[in-house]
Amino acid sequence: MKTETMWEEDEITILEESAGFQSIESIARKLNRTPNAVRSKLNRLGITSIRELDGSMSLMQLAQALGVSRSVVERWIEEKNLPAMKKNYYYYKRNKVKHYSIYPDEFWEWAENHKDEINFAKIKRHTILPEPDWFEEERIKDLSKPKNANKNWTPSEDEQLLFLYKAGRSYSYIANHFGRSVRSVQARIGRLRKNKSL
Repeated sequence: MKTETMWEEDEITILEESAGFQSIESIARKLNRTPNAVRSKLNRLGITSIRELDGSMSLMQLAQALGVSRSVVERWIEEKNLPAMKKNYYYYKRNKVKHYSIYPDEFWEWAENHKDEINFAKIKRHTILPEPDWFEEERIKDLSKPKNANKNWTPSEDEQLLFLYKAGRSYSYIANHFGRSVRSVQARIGRLRKNKSL
């Protein structure tokens, strides 16, 4: 079993992604290290307020629970005022990375006022506790949205859209074809008209 030997980059990734979701002992077994070595490395990385200790989540834990990238949550913190407590920096692949702690109750309070930023369908129930009363309603709404809602249109889709529109297909038919809402199809056709693609 490894003790305080050098940590590889892939081990640090596993550590960051597992902290707060798995016990120290489980992480130690996965990495073939002692629990004390894992605790020591977490402390050196500044990951000291993981969920099992004080109920907070790391930025990576929240990102995984929401089904988004780390950079999305970081943008919410820096541009959309998501409450977060900045911890120490650590280095990953020679880049200086900020470590944040986010409390679930503060996240949900923020989320209630920023519902358009979040796809609630991606959040599995009971992963960010305690869940507010309104969460399940928003989750059901997002689960019923077309599969490609909010995705950018590709040039290939624009070509197909123009073909179907010129062929006289209804907005409803086109929307079903692309897995988008009728409103999204109408807006895209309007934009293509403005750009004189039609």
